[in-house]
Amino acid sequence: MRLRPTLGRLSVAWIVLAGLAAYGLFHVTFAVRDIEEELQTLNRQINDDQQAVHVLEAEWAYLNQPARLADLSSRYLGMVPLTTARVGEVATLPLIISPDVQSAARVEPAAAVEPIEAWSEIRLRVRPGIIR
Repeated sequence: MRLRPTLGRLSVAWIVLAGLAAYGLFHVTFAVRDIEEELQTLNRQINDDQQAVHVLEAEWAYLNQPARLADLSSRYLGMVPLTTARVGEVATLPLIISPDVQSAARVEPAAAVEPIEAWSEIRLRVRPGIIR
């Protein structure tokens, strides 16, 4: 024999289902509000950072003005613009060899080199731009 659900049991089930739906909507509503507040906070921070970057770019442009840099370099470093009389050729520069280069130049070749028998196993790797 099958039992039919009575009107009371069905009503209770609908009330419980409606309560769960209300709780779910309540929970989702407050989660969305929290996320919207976080989004507004992040948008404010982004706006503040963009304004700070704009100010820093303006300061950088002011500090890197060529006339200002020329004035500062001549005033504090004693630097003056390069004239054509001071330009020379590379050939007129004295040749200075560091001790490391001199010791590398004196390397003697090996006395005996073993011949390579398997030429098929030798592979050369050359990066583009190394050999001209």
